[in-house]
Amino acid sequence: MTQSTDPRRTAPSEADFNDSPTSRRLAVKGPRDVAMALRHVRAVCSSSGFHPLRRSLAIVATHELAHNIVQYTGGGAIELGVSPDRSSLRILAKDCGPGIEHAEALLHASLKPKASGLGGLGIVQNVATVFEFHSSPSGTTVAVTINMDPKARGKGEVGRSALKPCR
Repeated sequence: MTQSTDPRRTAPSEADFNDSPTSRRLAVKGPRDVAMALRHVRAVCSSSGFHPLRRSLAIVATHELAHNIVQYTGGGAIELGVSPDRSSLRILAKDCGPGIEHAEALLHASLKPKASGLGGLGIVQNVATVFEFHSSPSGTTVAVTINMDPKARGKGEVGRSALKPCR
């Protein structure tokens, strides 16, 4: 189940983002790939006319997700997509690492991110409008939707969804 923090707004479906002409998948294996993902998210947000504050939040989320892939796994991918109405950005991060033991319990405790050991994911959860998460011994998948309206609220709820790690 995916949960949105704004009950008046339903999140665009994943298919909406996959059909977007700005959708792009980037391999992430090292620091150069993290830098490439940041350049790409900055360019996508700028060309889509996103508010500078929301653009900054998207850059922070992308950095945290890409950095985690490099630091804790053997590699993975970041996929970026803009909804057709340009109201939101979706960031999908997948890796084939060992997974995060007790990850959902730790994410619920991420109000104190450093204490949970998931500081970066806690930050991502807090800037997201919608936050989806799946972790298993075969990898971790995180999907984040950031509403690009400057008045939108963050504090994404942890959603149990059909996300699957890479195979």
